[in-house]
Amino acid sequence: MMFGSIVVSGVQMFTRCGFSQRNIIIASVSIGIGVGFIQVSE
Repeated sequence: MMFGSIVVSGVQMFTRCGFSQRNIIIASVSIGIGVGFIQVSE
């Protein structure tokens, strides 16, 4: 529930700011790094 709320808040922030090319790149890099750290096992 908590993580879902965080995701919804993030989407709301993007819709307020607008989807410029810079915002899309920042979001995609952030998601890629976040998922990458989860998928890499040591």
